[in-house]
This record gives sequence, structure tokens and C-alpha cells, in this order.
Amino acid sequence: MITALNDQIKKTKKLDHIFKQGNNILAAFLVKQGDNISVVSLGVGHTCLPDSIIAESPDDVLHDHHAEILAKRGLVRFLVDEIEKLDSSIDYLSLILQKNSGAASMEKFKQHDLRGDIPSSSFVKRGRSSWDDLQSLRTKPGRVDSPFSSCMSCSDKIGLWNLLGIQSELLYPLTGPIFVDHIVIGCEIDNDIFMFSIFGRFKTEVELLGREISFRIPGVKSVSSSQCVCPHNDNLVFSSLSANWYIGVELEITTSIGRKLGAAKKQGEYPKSTRSRLCRSSIRDKVNAVLSGKSLISIANEYTLGKALIRSKGDLMRHWLIRDSSKQIDL
Repeated sequence: MITALNDQIKKTKKLDHIFKQGNNILAAFLVKQGDNISVVSLGVGHTCLPDSIIAESPDDVLHDHHAEILAKRGLVRFLVDEIEKLDSSIDYLSLILQKNSGAASMEKFKQHDLRGDIPSSSFVKRGRSSWDDLQSLRTKPGRVDSPFSSCMSCSDKIGLWNLLGIQSELLYPLTGPIFVDHIVIGCEIDNDIFMFSIFGRFKTEVELLGREISFRIPGVKSVSSSQCVCPHNDNLVFSSLSANWYIGVELEITTSIGRKLGAAKKQGEYPKSTRSRLCRSSIRDKVNAVLSGKSLISIANEYTLGKALIRSKGDLMRHWLIRDSSKQIDL
């Protein structure tokens, strides 16, 4: 799988431009169908938007630019684009991460401990604060003195994927749950801590969903960072650019305002053309176009019921930060 990823990195045009601008983090989803292994989506990034920027146009900007989130949204967009001819025979879905994060990465930050609970909830920690608390949910970014963002950490989100599937609520009626079978991490990890961060701490949620929806415990493997051709230069600062790619499209580069590179306002507003193809409104518009506007969430399904259950009764998931409670569909 690493070989397939390295081949795709080399083939993806403009990807080298991202890494020349500064260091970055990469993640990818790979699918195995029969004997064939292919990279379906790539994400490159390590930032997220503060709530102050998201509030201006929440559906038209990318909230979370972390690599695994971009790769996941790229996978969802690929499924949307291919929905009419989708072959359901995905035998094996793998997620490759260049680095681990969230609760799984706290140990290495114990020398930089800062206390930063979210004011409204002692069950949610800000960034890397309280490094020894591996149980709580966390928000991004890692620096607790950064502008506030309610984007949840990647280990929290991967935990949610293991509970409800990675396909999003919008596609669930068509695809059913799609789970990650295997996670490969390009750095040394403590396997027990990593598994606890993405699954073990959600014990109550697993018990709640046991009779409502399937869930999955992925296999986990760490490999040497030297096996990946993704470059890293200690003399460079981290880049503010992010990028996404999935099968059938060119690389899209986005910036720290959550829009495509080069985005500029016209008559005081950002044109529709500045939106990323992975933002909420772009994915929703594409689904509406493919399905001629027919709503897929007209009746309750297992995903909807499962989400409601863990957000109301789960020990951790009921503390998940939600910007707008009127948003009914997870994209």
C-alpha cells in the first residue's frame, strides 16, 4: 500500500509545489478491490479555521484542513461523483496517516502543558492542554492560545468514523456504512494509546450502538517515515496551504481562509467559484444534481438514529461541539 501511495504522490501534478512552500502533513485513503490496490483520495494540510471565519459563511468554506479530514471528504466526494455507477465491492479500505494526532499524540507534548478547558464544557479540552487526559474530546488547533475553533481533533473524528462509518450521513441510504479496515501511520506510535484514542474511550457509545448500527475496530500498523516519499525539511516552517485530490480530478489547493488558492471578493462577496469542491455546499449541490434534487434524508435511517443516540446518551459524544444545531445532515 505504501508503494501505491508513493506512486500516486509522484504522479499528482502540483503536489510538489505544496511541499516547496513549507512542511505539511499528508493522508490518503486506499481501496482494495480483488487484487487491485488504488489510492482513492489524498489530503495535505494541518490547519483549521477559527469559528470567527467559519461564521461568515459556514457552508461555503472548508472548516478543517487537516490531512485525514481532507482525504475523507475527498473520498466522500468521489463516492458522490460515482454514485450512479458505484461498485459496492470495496473489499478493504485503508487510511494512511503521515502523523498521529489528537489524544493519540498527547504524550510527546507533556513538556508544554497548558490548561485550556472549553468554557462551556470540562469534558472538552483545547488543543494540547492537559496532555495526560486521554479520555476527553479535544478541539483543534494544538496551540491553546490560537483563535478559538470548535473543530474536533482528528482522533475524535476517526473515533466517530469507527462508530458510524466514513460515508457521511448524506450517502448512508445509498452506500450503507463504510468502515476503515486498516490504518497505517508513518511514525512510531504506542499502539495501545492509539487504539484507545480512536476506539477504546468510546466504550459507552459502542454499547449504545450495538443494537442500532454496526461498528468497526480497524487494524493498526506503524511504518518508518522513510518509507514515504512525502518530503520534510527541518529548515522550513509549516505551510498555510492545503490540498486535496481524488480519482478523476486535478489537485485543488486551498488557503487559510477555507477557499481555493487565489480567491478574492467581488463587490464585497466571494463568488461561488472560490468554493472548494469539498465544502458542505459543493458536496450538497453535487448530490442534488446527481439525484435531481431528491432528498435522501426523508426518513430516519440507522446513521441518523445512531448519531442521535450517541449525542444524547454517549459519555463522550454528547459533549461534541456543534456550531449550529439546526444542521441536520453530516457531510
